[in-house]
Amino acid sequence: MEFAYNYLKENYLSAKCSHPILQINQYPLPFSKVEKIVDECEKVLVLEDGYPFVEEQLRGFLNINSKIIGRFKRLLSRETVKLNPDIVAKSTRSRG
Repeated sequence: MEFAYNYLKENYLSAKCSHPILQINQYPLPFSKVEKIVDECEKVLVLEDGYPFVEEQLRGFLNINSKIIGRFKRLLSRETVKLNPDIVAKSTRSRG
């Protein structure tokens, strides 16, 4: 998840991201922080390399499939295992 966060930040070098960002570097997931950001946002974009583990956990725990977007919603290709700054930029522009 560290790479995904860095790729996101690369897309906002000249300006601050106008959306809240929660960087997760621990397991179990910090569900109180996750619930807070989900309550505050219309959509939640989950960026992670490899298998969409966090996205799957959020869907199961929060039972809010309509708010979570990422690999399962095909915003990010499930075949593209490695993220890069261009893929992240495209996904942040096409949210919604």
